[in-house]
Amino acid sequence: MSLFSLNCLGLDIGEFSVKLAYFKGNRLFYLSERFKFSHPSKKVIVDTILNGLAKLNYKEKFVVTSLRGDVVNLHYTTFPLMSKLKLLNVLKLEIDKYLPFKREETIFDVEILKKEKRKMYVLIAGTRKSIIEERLSIIKEIGLEPYLITTDSLALVEAFKKSRFFSKDIVALLDIGYSLSKLIFIENGIPFFSREIKIGDSQFLASLCERFNIDEERAQELKKEITSNSKEAELVLQRNFKKLAEEVQICFDYCEYSFKKTPSFLYISGGGARLSFLQKFFSQYFNLPVQEWDILEKFKIHSSSDRLIFNTAIGLVLSGR
Repeated sequence: MSLFSLNCLGLDIGEFSVKLAYFKGNRLFYLSERFKFSHPSKKVIVDTILNGLAKLNYKEKFVVTSLRGDVVNLHYTTFPLMSKLKLLNVLKLEIDKYLPFKREETIFDVEILKKEKRKMYVLIAGTRKSIIEERLSIIKEIGLEPYLITTDSLALVEAFKKSRFFSKDIVALLDIGYSLSKLIFIENGIPFFSREIKIGDSQFLASLCERFNIDEERAQELKKEITSNSKEAELVLQRNFKKLAEEVQICFDYCEYSFKKTPSFLYISGGGARLSFLQKFFSQYFNLPVQEWDILEKFKIHSSSDRLIFNTAIGLVLSGR
């Protein structure tokens, strides 16, 4: 049974907002609800989600959600060809070889990414039981039932596979969030490397606050207003984006050395990617084509001012298809 027939809610809980999305028939419903402050309390998160559910008039009971990479450990590896059940049984006895948690504190799952004649490529994802329990308690308090808990990175991959940009080429996805940026390398829709980079929109906004002696709200407005006539603000941001670009380049070099694979395209998304100069800046830095992407285009929605922030939420809805 697909998620469309289940009418699952895609729930993306970020540091500064929650993004919700679901399908009713072929029609997409989505919205973003911001917190007043980053890293809010559990009560604020629950109340914010309930407010969003009321606005969306969501009446079903299933939810698909994801965890950020800074609380999840991902490990890409290979195993001899076997069933997923057998692999899970093997890992129950040796999971501490792959994840930096004590066995009794760990919840993990595996995704078989690709099978060959005698081996298979596998992604092992694990986190502490307390992280899962916290997310389940939020789902319980909003009155829904968990259908699937995955990772932000895998949700982004699912969204990208449904976008108009999908191809079999090696590409990199860079999602620039509030304090973290997610970088994922994929080939033919299969991820083979991912990394969380601790650089995000909060650092970019802080640089504007410091340079122009303004608060973060005004910095958000200034960032949206940047055009060819606001060179000073653009240069301030470019210095910070160069730090992010340097971290991305390290990953490019690592994958070329370790996997003999180099991305032919970089696709950017997330709240921190909404800048008029960014595509050109990254394209010149990496010497490869760069494109903004959002899954909303798939559903012929082009007018959303926050169009780059919904890829994860919609990818969650699509992830069980």
